[in-house]
Amino acid sequence: MADAPKKVDELRKDPKIMAAYLAHAKKSLFLNEVMFYVNKGNNYKTIYTKYLYSKSKDQVNVNGKVYKAADQLASQADWENNAWPKIIAAGKKEVQKALDGGVFAFTKSKFYTDVLLKSKMGDPTKAAKILGISEPKKLKAMMEAQVVGDKKLAKKLWEEIAKKEKMKDKYEATVKALQRSGLI
Repeated sequence: MADAPKKVDELRKDPKIMAAYLAHAKKSLFLNEVMFYVNKGNNYKTIYTKYLYSKSKDQVNVNGKVYKAADQLASQADWENNAWPKIIAAGKKEVQKALDGGVFAFTKSKFYTDVLLKSKMGDPTKAAKILGISEPKKLKAMMEAQVVGDKKLAKKLWEEIAKKEKMKDKYEATVKALQRSGLI
């Protein structure tokens, strides 16, 4: 992404960025808000019980008007009422405003920058061929750890790869080779 996203709906266009956003939301304790907003279901009883009921552990932060309307229909067990879509939409609109306001903080987080760094990383399969490694999966994990700055993990993974592949190449030399090749 050339420009940093400004709205939560922009994040949803890229699965990797959305996954990072969900991890950020979980750590920042607003995952319930995101899950409510992206919920495409129409089981109003479930949505109410999970996100709008006052005693729910995942209750979202919306205004009293939304809660009151939802509570009124729920108290009558009127789950087929035509007002439910409007109530849910009003709640989602409020949650969207709050989420959109927090997107800037997400784009400054390690979650977002790590996704960008990993997306600029070269092809692990190509790197495996260059290095003579038969299993690129662990090499990919090593390369990702290296590009996001977790050198301790990268070194540990490289040592596991080198042992399995019976290679004598040292971690530092391998990193330099990958850097010269433009892969990390």
